[in-house]
Amino acid sequence: LKDSYNEFFSSIGISFQVKNVEKSDDIKLPMEYKQNLLLMFKEAINNAIKHSACKKIILEAFFKNDLIEIILNDDGVGFELDRIEYGNGIKNMKERAKKLRGNIKFESEAGKGTRIIFSGKIGRLNRIKTFLD
Repeated sequence: LKDSYNEFFSSIGISFQVKNVEKSDDIKLPMEYKQNLLLMFKEAINNAIKHSACKKIILEAFFKNDLIEIILNDDGVGFELDRIEYGNGIKNMKERAKKLRGNIKFESEAGKGTRIIFSGKIGRLNRIKTFLD
């Protein structure tokens, strides 16, 4: 994602940081899992660009045992969760999380930015990789 968006973010004045992703190098996921994660967070980034008026976006990944957690934070205007009309973007993100047997959570407060958190299990997939190595 960083490679895809880096030049674009520079041109529109948004700082994009990626943290802890290098720790994922040892974790091998099936292509379908990776693709769903990629599309889910592309949608989240596009929503931040279109709707948040943010100046900074941070993408972080955390791995512990058989759990993965990916968090996207922006410092934009945020929104009131109970007043948002869910469009196709958020609906698609929820469907992708469900396909991965994971959970996606949206946290936002007007004036304080938005945080999107995906969490899921990767242990079984990673154990298969370890067995095959």
